[in-house]
Amino acid sequence: MGCGGTHLPGWVNIDRERLPGVDLVADVTQRLPFENVEAVFGEHFLDHLEVWDALTFLAEVPAGAASGRGAPPVDSQSRLGVGDALPA
Repeated sequence: MGCGGTHLPGWVNIDRERLPGVDLVADVTQRLPFENVEAVFGEHFLDHLEVWDALTFLAEVPAGAASGRGAPPVDSQSRLGVGDALPA
């Protein structure tokens, strides 16, 4: 997710912009374009999304399929208030 111009062999490389190395141009805040997902990898990806968009994205990823590196904790970007509803 959010591969930019970095192509990872063996993965479907997704970005919202058509760049060299991108296999699929998609806005992941509008749902994942797949029915079966074995694994999701993003490096410095979630920190580029609004908090609600990141939570919505993560809610769609099957349990155990998400992997990533380099994203700061959500609380360093924003704090959810007690009782705030998560996106549907």
